[in-house]
Amino acid sequence: GMVADRYDKRKIMIFGDLFGIIGTFMVYTLYSTGNLKVWHICLSIIIGSIGGSFQRPAFLSAIPILVPKCYLGQANGILQFISSGGQMLGPILGASALYAFGMKGVLFLDFISCFATVGTLLFIRFPEREFKKREEPFKKELIGGWNYIWKRHSMVVMVVYFVVANFLMSLVTVVFTPLAIGVSTEKQLGIVLGTNAAGVVVGSLIMSLWGGTKRRATGMVGFLILTSISMIIMGLRPSPIFVGAGLFLFGASIAFVDTHWQIMIQSKVGLELQGRVFSINEMIVSIFRPFAFLLAPVLIDSIFKPLMDGDSALKQMMESIIGSGDTRGVGLFVTVVGVILLVFAVFGMKYRPLRYMEDYLPDAIPGAIIYKDKDKMQQEMDLMVRE
Repeated sequence: GMVADRYDKRKIMIFGDLFGIIGTFMVYTLYSTGNLKVWHICLSIIIGSIGGSFQRPAFLSAIPILVPKCYLGQANGILQFISSGGQMLGPILGASALYAFGMKGVLFLDFISCFATVGTLLFIRFPEREFKKREEPFKKELIGGWNYIWKRHSMVVMVVYFVVANFLMSLVTVVFTPLAIGVSTEKQLGIVLGTNAAGVVVGSLIMSLWGGTKRRATGMVGFLILTSISMIIMGLRPSPIFVGAGLFLFGASIAFVDTHWQIMIQSKVGLELQGRVFSINEMIVSIFRPFAFLLAPVLIDSIFKPLMDGDSALKQMMESIIGSGDTRGVGLFVTVVGVILLVFAVFGMKYRPLRYMEDYLPDAIPGAIIYKDKDKMQQEMDLMVRE
């Protein structure tokens, strides 16, 4: 995040792509020579993730440089649509390429595609709307993003709120595939799993045309209610229709929530700090996600599955609601987590510092004076906070 705020965002995005090429080229070379091991693939993923950790905050914080504030909703929606469309078409095209060219051909195409993104960025110039000089030392910039968030109660509430919300959603995302496998035939499975990506595409398309709610916080928090409903539907019946419908709504709701969240930061945080604020938000959320992935199977195997495999009165009551079968332990888990998220989302809609954070935080509109010392600039912005 500090790097994204300090240096040319376009160059950082190019660096992220080039760094990702290293891992892809390594896998391609080792596979071609017959020496590829599982740990090589893991190392390649780590290398690509490092590049992405530089690229994403630079990419997100570059959007308000290129797009006027009034069109941020449509712009973020279009970007979500393009990204989700790639995620939906990628597996389909990958399977086709695997059949036509083999694994070596797929890896080579992946390697070449990285240069296509770099080539695109080489021919793009960003408007000169950022500071040309960065007088602050690196150590000072390290805590700049933390200070910005910490001094704004609504911003702290937003970070904590989405840490909990993403943790609950991560508990469910890790069991998407086993739940779909358990209720679908081989022919149905691809369609059922594909509905999630289709939902993201449709949600992103709607956002690109609509632009989002007038009050961004209302959309950012309110659409979590749709996310919770999708999770409840997903686990409610042992049917591919219910699981597919739930996955579709889940994908659409995530597109709505993420787009409103991005607009909120882009409009409330100055251009000189957006990279750090985006990185801090995503870092804190990412820290807790692996714990959710590890916890979900334990909870299912130790609590929910034994409950639905037993012969208690509670099991009979739950079967009358969510049906019976091998997947009902997972289905009950998903439904319960959905109910918890529903209660949490309704609480968020009623909590004023979160729902009305737009009223508490001023828009980050660049002033006429550009300070050499960003501490002075931040102090001026702190005085504008109405909390």
